[in-house]
Amino acid sequence: MERIRFQLDELMAERFSLQAEASGGAGAEPQVEALRSELEQARALGQSSVEEAQALRAELELARTGAQRAQAEKGAMASELEGLREKIARLESDCKQPLAPKANGHAAAVVAKSGTAGAGRSVLEAHGIQKAMVRRISPSPAREPRQPPEA
Repeated sequence: MERIRFQLDELMAERFSLQAEASGGAGAEPQVEALRSELEQARALGQSSVEEAQALRAELELARTGAQRAQAEKGAMASELEGLREKIARLESDCKQPLAPKANGHAAAVVAKSGTAGAGRSVLEAHGIQKAMVRRISPSPAREPRQPPEA
């Protein structure tokens, strides 16, 4: 941009000198003023071009910084995703393994006692436990102490 502005200034100065020579100095005052005005406009245009170029450079730098940050976040997300995939694979593997026999009955009782037998049944069925093995255990109502029979 600086080079363009310098070349523009040189061309305008050369044009100014050629026009001054051609007019021979007589009545050249209005032409000189017009040329000076054109030169100032060209300089202003060159300056605005330089400012635009600087603004574009700043935007480019911001874009690069944003792209680098996005790349770093992408890498972090990729490693987190890989960790989640491994965890899912472990959980799927665990679900395919049957529970120990003692654990089957205990799990059924715990699920039934907690009142989530409906949801628990599908979990237990996934472990190979049949519906017949899962029974609902209702908490017994409060009983009064037994009285000895009156004789």
